[in-house]
Amino acid sequence: MASVAGLLAACGTSSGGAGASHSASPASELSSAVHALGHAHSLALTFSLGVSGADLLQLASGFGGDGPTKAQADALGNDHIGIEFQAADGKTLGETGGLSPGGSAFALTLGDDNQNYFTFEEVAGALYAHIDLRYFLGLANGAPSFRKVERMASGAPAFVRDALAGKWISLPAATLKSFEGLATGQLGATPAPSQFNALRAKLLSTLLADLSVTRAASGGTDDLGITFQLRKLISDEYAAVAPTLSGLIPGGAALPPLHPAKIPAVSVHLDAFVQNSALSRVELDAGQFDTEEHISLPLELNITQQAPTITAPGNATPIDLGSIGQLLSAA
Repeated sequence: MASVAGLLAACGTSSGGAGASHSASPASELSSAVHALGHAHSLALTFSLGVSGADLLQLASGFGGDGPTKAQADALGNDHIGIEFQAADGKTLGETGGLSPGGSAFALTLGDDNQNYFTFEEVAGALYAHIDLRYFLGLANGAPSFRKVERMASGAPAFVRDALAGKWISLPAATLKSFEGLATGQLGATPAPSQFNALRAKLLSTLLADLSVTRAASGGTDDLGITFQLRKLISDEYAAVAPTLSGLIPGGAALPPLHPAKIPAVSVHLDAFVQNSALSRVELDAGQFDTEEHISLPLELNITQQAPTITAPGNATPIDLGSIGQLLSAA
């Protein structure tokens, strides 16, 4: 997730953002629409499949084998993954770097339109999470019943029992700072922000350079058709960032080599929609990555600026690291 936040920081460094100005080329409009996201105080990204559970079952039936159950297919069709970034008070995402300890926040969710079954948050340097284990056990083939899991955990620490009950648990900021200090002592000094900024800028500029952009439709919402060669894009991104990444690895170790021949040589098309001068939606048919079956599997990314405020949940049970050590010793 930090990589997405990093791109947002790079976005905010541009003075672009004229948006759907049709005097600009489609490629310039796309670049400005992406940069505009960095000017927001908060941003919500929602990933979902553009097909129903029934469609997924029909699609899976053509491959043979067991395939997903109806419950699993319905979950894939109805559930979505949400990612939210929130800048520090009075700041934009570009100004705070997307994720930083200075008052910003982050949230990752998995759920449907009615509720979240899993939530992970970072607020004021502390981590929070809750999970609906009953829901996930109901989807897993051969999983034990929820009551059996409860009985098995009856003697577990309080934070484990509360997590099973769907309550919030937390890892305090002070504990995380102690981990960071340990990691710094073992791996060396933390890379300078300027090194990360250079990496972010490289990622974005290389990405935009490899895209072919046309304007498929215009109006209140512009539809920009984007095409790129998958093998070339991945190879160019690797070549652009490998020198910088190698410099960030403790001991100067080199990155593993890239094997372009193993990357599918396919031309990928997607549609990016621009509304109010900012990127608002992306649609991609993942079936185009499979050159043999020729299936259709639409994926959708919806982008909302000024998302709901992320706040620390109340009454979260702190994780007791000492009790974890005792459990591991007894195992």
